[in-house]
Amino acid sequence: YGESENELRSRLEDELRIEELKRRHIRSKRSISPKKLREYYRDHPDEFAEDGRISFRQLLIAANDPDQPKMVMEINSALENAENFENVVKKWSMGPRQETGGLYNMTESRLDARFPPVPEVVRSLKEGETSKWFLCRGYSHKIYLVKREPGGALDFTKAQSKIRQILTSKIEDEKRIEFQKHLWRNTSIEIFINGLVLPIQ
Repeated sequence: YGESENELRSRLEDELRIEELKRRHIRSKRSISPKKLREYYRDHPDEFAEDGRISFRQLLIAANDPDQPKMVMEINSALENAENFENVVKKWSMGPRQETGGLYNMTESRLDARFPPVPEVVRSLKEGETSKWFLCRGYSHKIYLVKREPGGALDFTKAQSKIRQILTSKIEDEKRIEFQKHLWRNTSIEIFINGLVLPIQ
């Protein structure tokens, strides 16, 4: 039918293999039951926690600006007179997010990646509280905490893929170790030393 002998052999090889596999009852030795997935999820809650989120506004004034002391005094006066922190940021801040009122919304882990002492200052505040001025990377900073959302347990439907990977990896490690033990149990080692002749028994 227009096929070469090699093409026919290749196709028949695949077909025969498929037919043979259909006749066999094959079970995967790496399958993880739903029960084991849920048991691991229940026994390791710390591994499946969603990261908390935190929102804050940040006001920055260059520390080397000759008018810095004057600006700090005017900002303090505005905040003492209950002026909105967002508006103060838009008016005075020299930071990259001046137009958005210095707003940052991020996970707790992303907050940890910021330069100290920003994470420590943010975590020390209560919602609606403003920090004192502090110096960081050449700027005087003032932070207002908008909202803190604590992290919760990761839903099982989102966690089960990660759990399956963990348990599958564990099974593979156990099989590898057992294979290595089997090799050592059934291995004989002979050491040949050049020039050494053992007497014939």
